[in-house]
Amino acid sequence: MSARGVVKRFGDAQVLNGISMDVRAREIDVMVSRWPLGGGGTADGSG
Repeated sequence: MSARGVVKRFGDAQVLNGISMDVRAREIDVMVSRWPLGGGGTADGSG
């Protein structure tokens, strides 16, 4: 599976900018974030 140039925004906050990645069969990749868990926001960025 491949993804190229992925961009994601939550309101005015751009959280991904041109991310590309390849995942091969039987491979597990994890995306790590600096966004604090329990930071008072919501998954959709509305809170």
